Amino acid sequence: MADSAVKYLCYDGDFFDAGRPVIPLSNRSFRYGDALYESIHACGTEAQFLDLHMARLRQSMEWLKMTIPAFFTPDNIGRLITKLLNKNRIFGGARIRLTVFRDPRTDHGAELVAPENNIVTYTLESEALDADHYSLNPHGLVIDLFTPMPKPVHWLSSIKSTSALLYVMAGIFAKEKGLDDCILINEKGHLVESGRSNLFIIREGHIFTPGPEEGCLPGIMRQVVISCIRANGQHFSENIPLVISDILAADEVFLTDAIAGIRWVGAFQQKRYYRDISRQLLEQINTLAFGK
Repeated sequence: MADSAVKYLCYDGDFFDAGRPVIPLSNRSFRYGDALYESIHACGTEAQFLDLHMARLRQSMEWLKMTIPAFFTPDNIGRLITKLLNKNRIFGGARIRLTVFRDPRTDHGAELVAPENNIVTYTLESEALDADHYSLNPHGLVIDLFTPMPKPVHWLSSIKSTSALLYVMAGIFAKEKGLDDCILINEKGHLVESGRSNLFIIREGHIFTPGPEEGCLPGIMRQVVISCIRANGQHFSENIPLVISDILAADEVFLTDAIAGIRWVGAFQQKRYYRDISRQLLEQINTLAFGK
């Protein structure tokens, strides 16, 4: 396993000792959650699916009226990621976090929720992972519903921001209940996603996943998996509302995220599931990402 001690981070294109404070208390992410982030998988100092991550980030920045620097291209960010991983001597699997926030250094004194302008700055952080490639969890996840706080459905629902208290509370709920994860519902009682991943349900060979109109965050691995499903010619729907009876009637359930790839669910309440299609799709994703 690679050395997990991160030595450097990247702030606005410059590299600093990770133990040195570089972000002030006036940071708008800290004060207002006024920031976006991408969790990116990397291996061998190269980021996977970076084009998709940057496209989503740029779209979200546009929606939030953040000024998009001309520098924000997959090639430029990819070079910084490679340099950061080399400086931290992480040559296997890695998690990269790219965070973008409105720059408080451009404000002029007054502490206002509304920014004085929309200039942004960014950070890149890296952390070593145990595995180089995506691998299927050997034991199925145990999950249940998280119902105390339904997720609102509006256009902010599909933005990956640092304002994430709903997911924090879902994670605390899962930990208190001894679960590996939990499924969020929206205000209509429809299934949305898990506390940290997108949700896929398989019933009689037909694959379903909640769409953005249900309030889900359209994850990068979700996009990749959907592309694989369509390339395979498998029956697929993302525009059908899903409820608890659908997950109880499913043959297979899995969760997707950019770092883990696919995680198969072994149990939801008293129901147990297979992992056949999960395994097949993960093999395809590894081929797409790493050529094997």
